[in-house]
Amino acid sequence: IFKTPKVHVCHICGKEYGSKSIAIHEKQCADLFKKKQELLPPKERKDLPERPPLEKASSLKERNSWARASFEKMAMEKCPGCERTFNGKAKLEKHMKGCDHIKKLKRSISGIRDCIVPGGSVSHIDLMNLNELGDDDNPFPRTRVCYICGREYGSKSISIHEKQCAEIFKKQQVLLPSKERKGLPERPPLEKATSLKERNSWARASFEKMVMETCPGCERTFDGKMKLEKHMKGCDHVKKLKLSFYGTRDCIIPAGSTSHNN
Repeated sequence: IFKTPKVHVCHICGKEYGSKSIAIHEKQCADLFKKKQELLPPKERKDLPERPPLEKASSLKERNSWARASFEKMAMEKCPGCERTFNGKAKLEKHMKGCDHIKKLKRSISGIRDCIVPGGSVSHIDLMNLNELGDDDNPFPRTRVCYICGREYGSKSISIHEKQCAEIFKKQQVLLPSKERKGLPERPPLEKATSLKERNSWARASFEKMVMETCPGCERTFDGKMKLEKHMKGCDHVKKLKLSFYGTRDCIIPAGSTSHNN
């Protein structure tokens, strides 16, 4: 009679291995996990899952449930709307496109100007304040940079805008998976700046600290995740990091629960 092998679940990748190979696999899996995290932007990196006291389990079933719980805590992504969990970011993003709870959250933002994390450095000058001209040799308005979205507004509207911008920022973060959410940037002491130029430099620095993404290979910074991902496809430093994976089994965060037995 054929007996099902007594497999052991890896607490890092969630796959199954035989009793004789699980210890060797866990070491290789931890090394590969760390190398893969180095390829991600710093804000998206995860810590190596803490190994549960698997040897203290009273049965193989209990041991595997502890290991699987450790893996799911690290790998599973939660929908910010309905709070269902999904195995991997791709499945979560597919679900969020049709999630009714997400649609309700998005409707609550309608009517408020969408100004968070702009795609470029386009200036959005408040037309109400075009009469606030600068020096004779500078015909442009004396605009104030918003420390949250990085856009420019007139002196009469910047305080109103900052309150609205903070509100929309918080609502937009609710729409993101919990692991990708950012805290509201801390407002610099802009009133203490000695000049408008200094005030705007402080505000812009606060914005860039929040929105700019760093390449894990060459450490260049980019305005937004899309530009970073486009750069990483051709970055020589990232390619060198990927070459270090050759010969190591790719087992991190599987798409399903495929069994890998001895």
